[in-house]
Amino acid sequence: GQKARSGGSIRPGFEGGQIPLYRRLPKFVGRPLGTGHRYNRFEYELIPLNELNVAPDGADVDWAALEYYGAKLGKHRRLHPVKVVGPSISIYRNRGSTQLTTKDLTVKAHSYSKSAARAIIANGGKCLLLQPRTMDKVVGEYDPDSEDPSKNSIPRRYVYRGRLPRALQKKAVAARKRQMQEAVAVAA
Repeated sequence: GQKARSGGSIRPGFEGGQIPLYRRLPKFVGRPLGTGHRYNRFEYELIPLNELNVAPDGADVDWAALEYYGAKLGKHRRLHPVKVVGPSISIYRNRGSTQLTTKDLTVKAHSYSKSAARAIIANGGKCLLLQPRTMDKVVGEYDPDSEDPSKNSIPRRYVYRGRLPRALQKKAVAARKRQMQEAVAVAA
């Protein structure tokens, strides 16, 4: 038949002249027609609070460090943001203790639940926010109870487009200019 011939096949969703399912269903506001549209929504890779207990006291912790210390996190999907979640997330309640016992941790993630951040800070640690689409560039520090708005706000979700935001682009250009000026000053 047609699918056995060389040179091509029927596209997914084709129903042989009949109105396909994606056109029979009603339109939703803001959603384009067609299959496979997920917009730019990325699900977070979750790190439960009790998995931070595998790290020694005073360690710098991110996804790779936790895997090195032997935490059971599963496979990290590339470019997905990482979120540290507290004991209120119900799927992690049945895995034993949900309390953080490790002291003075410096945790790096793209986002934190408020309960997780409070637990880390209560044990003397710090919550560092990572730049979107990176796993190593720290943008700032997060404290949900801080009066400083730069420390207590996390973007609700990251939208990944190909470029960095304009503010970060300007910072990067300014940093490069400073480095070049310092290099010229040292050489002179």
